[in-house]
Amino acid sequence: MSDIAINLFVYGTLMPGETNFSQIEDLVISKTSGTIDGVLVDCGAYPALIPGEGIVKGILLKVSHEAIAITDQIEGCMSDRKRSLYLREEITVRTGDNHLITAWTYLYAKPESLANHPRLIIGELNCKPLYAWLCQKMNPKKKAKNVMSYCMMQRSQDFQINANLKAHALAAIKAMVTNRANSADATHEHRCFADTIPQLVSLEEALKAWGWQLVEDTNGESWLEYMGNKLGDDRLLFDAIAPFVQAGSFIEMSGEDGTIWRWYFDGKRCEKVIGQIVFNQPARVLITIRGGAADYVTDGHVSVAMIDYDNEPDAMIPEEFRDLDVE
Repeated sequence: MSDIAINLFVYGTLMPGETNFSQIEDLVISKTSGTIDGVLVDCGAYPALIPGEGIVKGILLKVSHEAIAITDQIEGCMSDRKRSLYLREEITVRTGDNHLITAWTYLYAKPESLANHPRLIIGELNCKPLYAWLCQKMNPKKKAKNVMSYCMMQRSQDFQINANLKAHALAAIKAMVTNRANSADATHEHRCFADTIPQLVSLEEALKAWGWQLVEDTNGESWLEYMGNKLGDDRLLFDAIAPFVQAGSFIEMSGEDGTIWRWYFDGKRCEKVIGQIVFNQPARVLITIRGGAADYVTDGHVSVAMIDYDNEPDAMIPEEFRDLDVE
């Protein structure tokens, strides 16, 4: 593929008119409709592309190479494939004029976890199921589904819970919902959870009732996936199960307003950390000299402090350099 322009097939929130398109809109050179082979699954706030017998409608974008770094971040595509939410793969796109074009697209990293999710079938094409994600502005039913909730999506995760501690985690969730329902500030949501969750017999069922799916592979590794609908206060849920989650686990999310955050688990507690954009600071160089006047210069890219170590007190070191060791 060219270093100047890259073909990218999109089928969900990156399509024109959808929530994430604005993040790459200025980097789009051209766009045309197209189809690829596969199956599209409904994850609520976003679709997931998985291998299978079917045809998926979408848009073929030609973008500048800078766009790929942005879309990788949006889709939770990481260098560590095990921690990725989506994987960027090369596929063949059929355009409306029957041309075949090689392009990148994003496939869901763990398709086996979506076995029970609804498929986004809109019809049939060439005797195969036809799948498509309808823009929310064109799909009143989907728009109404999220009108009372905050729309968010999962970007990445590294989440482990010991199988031997699942029963303890379930008991903690049940105790939490019961206590909340009996508190003075209990809401209708708290009482609804108290009517259902105490009757559940597995941690998987309790998490699913909250809008999260606990998945395990044949190697015993587990991960937690957001199912697309915010059904409760995640802070309450994660605080309850935090003592039973492996230290170092995290879940990274992004919201409809562009906010990015991570839920961090330290083996005892869970903390929500809001992501911040940090611009690169100028490199700093601290030079100590013997004799002569102290000096400090910067060109906006590299900052340099020259210190007469024999004659100048430490107080003369510019404040932004005082954390550097003087030898």
